[in-house]
Amino acid sequence: MAVKDTQVKSAGIFGQDGVMWAATDDVQPTPAEVRNLLDGIHDNSKFHENGVVVGGARYQFVVPLSGGPAPDLTGVVGRKGATSVEVIVTGKAVVVATTDAPVSQLTGPLFAARELIKMGF
Repeated sequence: MAVKDTQVKSAGIFGQDGVMWAATDDVQPTPAEVRNLLDGIHDNSKFHENGVVVGGARYQFVVPLSGGPAPDLTGVVGRKGATSVEVIVTGKAVVVATTDAPVSQLTGPLFAARELIKMGF
């Protein structure tokens, strides 16, 4: 199922082991980065020192993604200049999306994460 969110610049879905399931060319975190994202989501203090790193790009940690518009999901939001990165964790997957829009306007990544959860991922 494809969902187009015109606010999303790049996106990907990765296994929690870091293996890419699907992604655009410009969002390619390494397996180590995916593991670091998972560690940081569970302990945000790791993001305070190193930022949120995706595909070699370092984003400033902005806020954990829990409560608010996605109380059922966990994740993190980072920012680098005008670009934000949103990382959402499901039971087996990690959804990553970048945007120049305010993160509060993103719907595609949240929808994708919820659909993965419905399918057991």
